[in-house]
Amino acid sequence: MKYCPLCDAEYSDAHASCSVCGVDLVPAGMRGQPLDERQRKEKIHVVWRGGDPLAVSEVINALREADIGFRMITGGCFPSHDVIRHFDYELVGDIPNARLAHNQGFFVGNCPADLTPQLTRLRDVLESACRK
Repeated sequence: MKYCPLCDAEYSDAHASCSVCGVDLVPAGMRGQPLDERQRKEKIHVVWRGGDPLAVSEVINALREADIGFRMITGGCFPSHDVIRHFDYELVGDIPNARLAHNQGFFVGNCPADLTPQLTRLRDVLESACRK
């Protein structure tokens, strides 16, 4: 079996890339592992989890005040939408990360350049907003 390193969807070995995320799949032994040496050295810190409407409002306000662009995820996890009943499809395994992003995520942005300073600022703004 192969897995998407982003949404954790499971695919047969015949697949090469995730049909949702478009990224190359990884073998089972690399499931959940960082993709490169830089990512192996980084620690992931959860600074906020959605769900509380007041907290969501405070985080959105903090991002606006800091002039950090964002948008709520509107597409989310395709299998979580009602329209999926019109498609002939098959999921192999669960897709917990895609469902988490669908239910609690927001999109900040991506870029082919190193965004370390911007992401550090985002982390600082989120940490400050979540301490209130």
